Amino acid sequence: VYLYKYQIYPHLDKINQLTIKESYGTKIDFVVKLILYLKIQHGETTTDENLGPLQIVIYSQYLDFLEILSKVLTHHSIKHFNTTKHSKFSKFVEKFKKSPDITCLLLNVRKQASGLTLVNATHVFLLDPIINHGDELQAINRVHRIGQTRETCVWNFMVKNTVEENILKYKCVLEEKKANKNRNKNKNP
Repeated sequence: VYLYKYQIYPHLDKINQLTIKESYGTKIDFVVKLILYLKIQHGETTTDENLGPLQIVIYSQYLDFLEILSKVLTHHSIKHFNTTKHSKFSKFVEKFKKSPDITCLLLNVRKQASGLTLVNATHVFLLDPIINHGDELQAINRVHRIGQTRETCVWNFMVKNTVEENILKYKCVLEEKKANKNRNKNKNP
């Protein structure tokens, strides 16, 4: 049901071959490896200055998860801003927009996924399944919006054989039902 929307990245084996300083769990390990892989790829293919720097907006619903990820990114010398503990996160957002050396911006999808324009980034990481389709679109559309001149890549993270996989399947079933309902409504006005 959900295969039409989601794809498995064809170079997972290359990403998994990368080594990191220590293991922090399946998802965090993969996030760090993917960032390192994208940095390598971006460095190898950036001959055109119009491509701009590699910048990634990372969303999660869980503040503790973002805190742990922030510590791991720091441990791996990946420059980032973690806005989850700051009430005036707009300063960090502005710094992220103006600082090409900052690779990642960590945001809470429930509180910080609307009202921003982050077209300086080209990648969106959704670290956990977001049931509310509107919240997911808000998060993605911070990067993929008017003014974006580069391709936007959205990465949905899901650990197989876990509750996350079931949530993702359920979410896709709900979206399919809604799409069918809208199609039927348009056929029979």
